[in-house]
Amino acid sequence: MHTRNIILPLLLLCNVLPARAQECRPEGNLITAVSVITNPDGSEQTLITWDTPPGLPADAAGYIIYEYAGPPYCANPVHTIYDRTATSYTRSGFHPGGYTVAVYRATAPPSSLPQHHVPPVISAAGYDACRYSVSLTWSPYVGWDEPDITYNIYVLLDGQRQQLAGRIAGTAFLWHDAPDNKTIDFYVQAVRSDGITGDSPHERVTTATLQRPAAIDLSRLEYAGNEVRLNFHIDPATALTQFEVQRAADAGFDTQYTFSDKTLATYAESAGGAFSYRVAAKNDCGQIARVSDTLQNFMLDMTSQYDAWQLQWTTPASGQPYRFSLYRLPDAATLVSGTTNNTFVDPVTDLHRRQSLKYCYRLEATTAHGESVSEACAFYRPRIAMPDAVNPFGTAANLHTGRVRNQFGPITNAHPATYTYRLKIINRNGAKIADITKDLGDNPTEKSWNGCFADGAAVPAEAYTYSLEMQFEGGHSERLTGPVVVLYE
Repeated sequence: MHTRNIILPLLLLCNVLPARAQECRPEGNLITAVSVITNPDGSEQTLITWDTPPGLPADAAGYIIYEYAGPPYCANPVHTIYDRTATSYTRSGFHPGGYTVAVYRATAPPSSLPQHHVPPVISAAGYDACRYSVSLTWSPYVGWDEPDITYNIYVLLDGQRQQLAGRIAGTAFLWHDAPDNKTIDFYVQAVRSDGITGDSPHERVTTATLQRPAAIDLSRLEYAGNEVRLNFHIDPATALTQFEVQRAADAGFDTQYTFSDKTLATYAESAGGAFSYRVAAKNDCGQIARVSDTLQNFMLDMTSQYDAWQLQWTTPASGQPYRFSLYRLPDAATLVSGTTNNTFVDPVTDLHRRQSLKYCYRLEATTAHGESVSEACAFYRPRIAMPDAVNPFGTAANLHTGRVRNQFGPITNAHPATYTYRLKIINRNGAKIADITKDLGDNPTEKSWNGCFADGAAVPAEAYTYSLEMQFEGGHSERLTGPVVVLYE
């Protein structure tokens, strides 16, 4: 359709019509609404509705329909309805100057004309191929005696599917993300406060542009060892060739990687923090044409406290609806499933049986569109205790530690295969009495001091000083010194 040039007079210049002469000053408003009906073939009809005026004269024989003609004449009669009960009239075509309705009296001249009515008419409709948006402007509805008129903007795709694109109080609208390469009809519906409506004629726009991807699917993010790996899929039907991997620490996204191969499916980078990621397609104007949903990598923090791991992970950015499941590796034992919390405590109950201090966990954060998987590992720091005495001839075992009274050495809750140590015993004169080394494969009870000299003779009953250097799997080390008393009981 062609854009119409509309004359909306601020003041009606009145003259006398040759036929049924009458003044064209407003005397009230018979018309309820004027609305344009656009048929499937593009033809138009004008629907005029009115209310029966109060105190309708007895000689009222019907109604005269006028269209506004502009100076030198105010209005021209186009049809007379000989039915005093009539409240509507449909006319072929649409005259953008507007319409009025007057009472036709059989024995007297027609009543003076009420104010003319004009439905909204779209005056400009344009498509911005860079921003994929349609801009519309229209004339306001003329004839309703109220300021609070709202406008519904309707869209018909390919002449069939109708949808409400927006509702505003003004006379300009921008429709974002218009579909590519479509013939789209728009019309504006004026809505009065009591629900009465008047529709504009249709205006057609064609959105000719390079085909954008129908979707970019960012389905999975994997984060382990400070490396992020993305898995995604770009609609192969797109004609665009500019794509970006974008990253945001807060609200704004920055470009991390640019590529032109729409079949590319993975991307990896080092990331020393929590970030949100997305994949975007850009057009030749440098504007974003399509963008994927976002996924973020979750920082999984592990802190050992007493005999438990305190696990905590990043809070979702911008309140995204993630649900979390936590697993202990390598057996993928489920610790929690489908929670929205971001903390968990995992008790350490079998440390003395585990031949490794390394604990690993996998966090799976899922949304309706994708999954973010984060893994983290850390080494547990065992507790260490040292006895304060040794009896060279003692054979009884400690009920709590299992140590025999003549076995002096470190007591820990870790498996012997996870640590080594060197234990030295010094007398009060600074002389080295014993120097014992435990390797990973050694039994710690066999690598302890029995309160004797190297030749097997028992040492005197007095206080000695021990020095312990202990090395655990994962690089953690401890150095302890203190007294040990040799007792004969």
